[in-house]
Amino acid sequence: MPTPVIQLERVGKFFEDEGVTAIKDVSFVVYEGEFVSLVGPSGCGKTTVLHMIGDIADPGQEEGRILVKGMTPRQARSQRVYGIVMQDPALFDHLTVFRNVALPLVVMGEKRKARQQASYFLEIVGIDRKFWNYYPYKLSGGMKQRVAIARALTISPDILLMDEPFGALDAMTREDLNFELLRIWKESGKMSILFVTHSIEEAVILSDRVIVMSSHPGTIIGNVEVGLSRPRTRQTRKTADFLQLVDKVRSFLEQNNNNQG
Repeated sequence: MPTPVIQLERVGKFFEDEGVTAIKDVSFVVYEGEFVSLVGPSGCGKTTVLHMIGDIADPGQEEGRILVKGMTPRQARSQRVYGIVMQDPALFDHLTVFRNVALPLVVMGEKRKARQQASYFLEIVGIDRKFWNYYPYKLSGGMKQRVAIARALTISPDILLMDEPFGALDAMTREDLNFELLRIWKESGKMSILFVTHSIEEAVILSDRVIVMSSHPGTIIGNVEVGLSRPRTRQTRKTADFLQLVDKVRSFLEQNNNNQG
């Protein structure tokens, strides 16, 4: 039996000041070594779900239960169970690429390990050594996201939480980083990834499963198994199986739109 690493049971979030129910009755499981994407309309609460799992959500009234490797999100965060990558790389402008990546472990007082891990993961994400002493303002958007991924990996997390990490990039760079991410995930062994995206095609090409959320307030309306063989390539996107899966995910969203109308 696969081991569950993220479990949500009837999770809800209500922002009292705004009178808004962000998500309602959200339940799903992510298993060890699994790549799962969350898709849904803008404002459906995908990011709220991710932030609740990562213990970085805005204050609000919460219900239900979230377990991360059997712990509460706060406990999991303190145990460095997961790394987080956002759409904005949030790099420190006054630190070099190398120091940005090493920072999490430096803050934890593990300076020797920080140097080793930063070197290792900068190589893993494909940042040439000549860029290690550059400052972020000199980097392209794609390179900044590679640095952000390397930083998240330095703590050797069991889980990687990713919130629209490639959403601001041009189409070609985004596609390149999709396949780089798959390579990194494969090399990691048992790392699980929960990936938030607006792109159905991106979700299908990356994932083992695609979880579909409804429009506001967000709840789960679909759970699509992606049976495409790995490794996946650009040619995978042209296959009938890929296109059928994209249509299947899209049909959940279209049905939800029709119901809302």
